[in-house]
Amino acid sequence: MSLKKNLIQKFFGYILLFFGIFLLVVGFGMLVDREQKDRDKAPSIMIFSTAFIIPGSILVFFAKKNNKIEEQIQSLTALVKTYRRITIDELALKLGTTPPRAELLLTRAISMNLVDGNFDRTTSEFYTQASVDEKASMRFCPSCGASFDRIFLAGETIKCSKCGMISS
Repeated sequence: MSLKKNLIQKFFGYILLFFGIFLLVVGFGMLVDREQKDRDKAPSIMIFSTAFIIPGSILVFFAKKNNKIEEQIQSLTALVKTYRRITIDELALKLGTTPPRAELLLTRAISMNLVDGNFDRTTSEFYTQASVDEKASMRFCPSCGASFDRIFLAGETIKCSKCGMISS
């Protein structure tokens, strides 16, 4: 949901809430006022006020929920673009959520075209498309000849898992 739709939803929710509370107060005032001639209509007005309070509350609740989801997606987008490569577990930890929720947010960001990249199922890492274009050319350890167990990006320090040699 876009920010504009979210603001409109929240605005109408607050308008309905305000009007419903106003009717509730008027009905209660009529009920308490002993000199009021239309005192018998007060309970009806108070009950009618819920027709505005309940939908207004629901609109505000969902607008706030959608706003939180949108903020999480924006945070996720910034994290993924900054790190270039990140596991779902690291992403969940940084977002303060569970890995399945982080994966759901990532798929939403991809479907909204906020993030472009690939997911490596063997290492459970997500790569941005820009980082895929920046792969390091080394696939084998120059010291022992063992193949690297993961893809390294340009600018990262490469450490061999077999012999422990470090190169850039």
